[in-house]
Amino acid sequence: SIIKDVFNKKYGYLNLYIKESDYIYISTDRNPERLSMYGDGNPNHYYLAISCYNDGEDLTVVATNASAGPFEGKGLTTDILKAVFEIGEKKLGPYTRKVLYIDDDASGGAWQSIAQKLGVDYEVKK
Repeated sequence: SIIKDVFNKKYGYLNLYIKESDYIYISTDRNPERLSMYGDGNPNHYYLAISCYNDGEDLTVVATNASAGPFEGKGLTTDILKAVFEIGEKKLGPYTRKVLYIDDDASGGAWQSIAQKLGVDYEVKK
């Protein structure tokens, strides 16, 4: 997959697991969808739960849970989200704007910084 290709460019020596259901669960943990997605997982693993949709106007990527572990500050999440937006553009277009929507932002500005790097709008659940 494109997401695994992005991951392998930086961390080809590690396994990445992806499970698609209500969200796309991405992790270095063998069970990416388990409760560890909610911040109580192994601190040595990477976790990201996202979805992507087009509501007729916006191409939106929703990040609901994330824990970067030892990958924090290395640009991995930005690279993965860039790939997800590119996939969404190809599969879900047309749209008028791109939005990174954060379900619960406790990142201290990290998600907003990622949105700026990606050149997309940032919204958070209120």
